[in-house]
Amino acid sequence: SGKLYTNTSLDRESQACYNVTVVAMDGGVTPRSSNVSLSIHVLDENDWSPVMYISRLTYPLPENVSANTAVGRVEFEDRDSGLNGLLRYEITAGNVNQTFRIGQTTGELITTKLLDFELIQTYDLQVTSYDAGDPPLSGSTQIKIEVSDINDNFPKFVLPASVYHVSEAVPIGTTVACVLATDSDSLLNGIVMYNIVAALPADFFRINSTTGCIDTATYLDREIYDKFVLDVTATDQAFPVSERLASLTLVEIVVSDVNDNYPLVTSPLTLSVYEKTTVGTIIGRIVAVDGDSGVNSSLSFALGRLSDKSFAIDRNTGDVTLTKKLDFDVARFRTLSVVVSDNGTPSLSSVTNITLNVLDSNNHFPELTSLLSTFSLSEWSPVGTVVTTLTSHDDDTGEAGKVFYGLEDDYGVFSLDPRLGVLFLASSLDYSRRPLFELTVVLSDGGHPVLSSTASINVSVVDENNRTPSFNSSLYYASTVENSPIGSVVVRVEGDDGDPPGPNSNLTYSLVKGDQSAFHIESSTGVITVKRNIDREEDEKFILVIRVADSGSPRRFNTTEILVTVTDINDNTPVVSPSLVNISVYEDLKTPSLLTAVTGGDLDSGSNGQ
Repeated sequence: SGKLYTNTSLDRESQACYNVTVVAMDGGVTPRSSNVSLSIHVLDENDWSPVMYISRLTYPLPENVSANTAVGRVEFEDRDSGLNGLLRYEITAGNVNQTFRIGQTTGELITTKLLDFELIQTYDLQVTSYDAGDPPLSGSTQIKIEVSDINDNFPKFVLPASVYHVSEAVPIGTTVACVLATDSDSLLNGIVMYNIVAALPADFFRINSTTGCIDTATYLDREIYDKFVLDVTATDQAFPVSERLASLTLVEIVVSDVNDNYPLVTSPLTLSVYEKTTVGTIIGRIVAVDGDSGVNSSLSFALGRLSDKSFAIDRNTGDVTLTKKLDFDVARFRTLSVVVSDNGTPSLSSVTNITLNVLDSNNHFPELTSLLSTFSLSEWSPVGTVVTTLTSHDDDTGEAGKVFYGLEDDYGVFSLDPRLGVLFLASSLDYSRRPLFELTVVLSDGGHPVLSSTASINVSVVDENNRTPSFNSSLYYASTVENSPIGSVVVRVEGDDGDPPGPNSNLTYSLVKGDQSAFHIESSTGVITVKRNIDREEDEKFILVIRVADSGSPRRFNTTEILVTVTDINDNTPVVSPSLVNISVYEDLKTPSLLTAVTGGDLDSGSNGQ
């Protein structure tokens, strides 16, 4: 029939093509034949599933890789062809939180987000490959993603900053506190070591680097330091050292008190009381301290059995009260034995002896014993000049016999030392403003009550020649008529001196320059008169220099000028020149004709000389 049959199953994946030669032969005696060559192509059937010959892949991946990082490529094989051999990929299991994606056609595995070793250390992914046959066939493989740790977590203290209490009496090496820190990283990155990096005060504690327990390194004393603040660090052990991470916490250690301090009296060990003090009066207070705290420092007071019975003490306040009258003449000193106890368990106490001075009553007034009460000071005396040193006396004893000085009014000029009695100048003097100061000195004693008295001191200010006389004008104008009688007044000059009345302002005048033969000046009045006959035709003007001087020491003086003009009188007869003239004249001389010329003159001035 010429039909071609298969003798066995075909497998395209084993042989995709067959070349067959078919021979057609007749039945003749001598057979004749012909042949034809056939090329048979085996059509594919989807009979192969995708397969990956490595059944399990493992990829290490550090946790600090960023999103969209390529992890690796998955490659399946499908021996089919065409659509039957076209593959796509899916993650079908183990993709926690959709952390990875895979390229459908490429098989490339890619991260979709940041990894965190502390949350997930391993991802077991199942990747399945599907072909495009109908129906599709598939194959799967397991991919393990191992996330490696990066030192990205700081150690974290389990408790925040904490406060611990310890007794001041504990021995060295006592554990006071333990801190604990955890680190989510692994291996060395998660091992924590502890250290005290700062302490205030320092060197009192040490820490176990592995356990975090803090021990005392020396003895504690709450009275010196009652609180400590430690800066404790927890550091992981990553390598290299530069990559280690550390956290810090504050540890506050409060030292609790033990009753190990005795009460101590801090107030003065001497009290004073006047003999006339009223019974029941509080004369002082005993003050004590205890270095402990709380009930251990709560104190009570009592008097010992050897104390003077004239006094009592308040148990709570320490106030000392007078219970009997005192007599200065009987006993000037008394002794109190004060017992101070704390309220600790057991109670500690101390005994302190207090001396009481019985003071004499203040019966006498202070008196000034200085002999002089009137003093003089130049107005030129410098500030700080001592006027006098006062002396005084008070018949009382002790504080009551001490004298203190003061001024009722110092006028802003004087100052008096309250203890030394030195009276001195505190401001400059001016005689013209105040020539006399009447001071009242107040003397007070240190008694109780204070007694005082007063005394008077007069301080006279001595005037000094501190002002220069002056004239009303620096230049005077005057005139006198010639031939005036001797003694005629020409002019009067007048000076002024700002000093108060006295020698410093007593002025005298003198002619120091000019014609002293023609003029005279009265020294006390400044009146200038004519001293001789003055002829204007000889002297028309005079310039006189007048000096005014006071009588102080040293003397002060000033000068002025006077311009004296001599006025004319008609005391000269006109003169004709020549005085005698002989003239010859022709008889037929015509008129008018000039015969000769004569001149005339007069030594006077003005109309007198015309």
